[in-house]
Amino acid sequence: MIVLINLAATLFLTGLAWSLQFVQLEVLQPEQLALHRRLNSRLMIAPMAIEFVTAVWLACVEPRTLPVAALVLWLAIAFATLRYSHASRAARIADLKFWNALRTICWTARSLLLAVILLESPHAR
Repeated sequence: MIVLINLAATLFLTGLAWSLQFVQLEVLQPEQLALHRRLNSRLMIAPMAIEFVTAVWLACVEPRTLPVAALVLWLAIAFATLRYSHASRAARIADLKFWNALRTICWTARSLLLAVILLESPHAR
């Protein structure tokens, strides 16, 4: 059940990252950055918290369920998110696109990895 919750949060964030990359960031103007940051932060905080808590839970309680690759991807996402936030404050849209692209790739890989874990692990369901 925890893997399913983790996957659901990860899939939501993956979809949001793709939307940011190919829709929002393509039309974003520098004067809109503060509003963009505020609104997207509100949208992402709960799913990111759920993803983090369930990933830690799986790593501690069911370490066989969540491979190291999933945790490494989560750390890469966390780092890219920090850099994305910094670029947003500095009003550098090109940097936003770069750091969000990294997040998009990592969240996509993490989504696929969690889906495989869920499909192949009878105890993870």
